Amino acid sequence: MQLRYNKKYELVTLIGVLENCGYQPDFFLKKIIQKVKNKGIFFLTSKNINWKKFKEKKIFPEKNHSWFDIKDIEFCLKKLKVKVLKKGGFIPNKNRIVKINCAHSFFILAKKNI
Repeated sequence: MQLRYNKKYELVTLIGVLENCGYQPDFFLKKIIQKVKNKGIFFLTSKNINWKKFKEKKIFPEKNHSWFDIKDIEFCLKKLKVKVLKKGGFIPNKNRIVKINCAHSFFILAKKNI
């Protein structure tokens, strides 16, 4: 994956991108975080592999998306010197933030600290 422009941004968002990009999170996030200015804001949403309904109802994640553990994404961001400011689960059709295991999607709001 090659990013063509040297420009950096104060805000970078990845809303529903990570689960569809086809790259491993550590590789993809490293490339994207390079585009965030120092002290810039980074926001992402993704599919939550730890959604409790997968265990309770014996349903399975959609195969056309990649599903992630938020802890793995946080670990990747920490290695990139990105500080998580806020995280949580969310239910888009109800416009609600909930505990991470109570939602099929999660969000992370972070700040680059380099």
